[in-house]
Amino acid sequence: MFKGAKKEDLKRIASELELCMSDKLTVRDLMDLIKNCERFKNDPDSVHELANLIIEERKMEESQQLEFRKNQRKS
Repeated sequence: MFKGAKKEDLKRIASELELCMSDKLTVRDLMDLIKNCERFKNDPDSVHELANLIIEERKMEESQQLEFRKNQRKS
């Protein structure tokens, strides 16, 4: 459903959708929570767009952190 999504991404998506969640939810629980919310049922494309944006932001941050660490080692 949300290709490349990690648990932290799903938590952020659920938070952006203002869904009630607990720390004990599994990845599957989070996906079910998102898929069963009204916004997803009414406009799945906007939720997928939000998910893609959140996933891309995380990947970009991870890439920047990796590059930063590489540069620190060179110094």
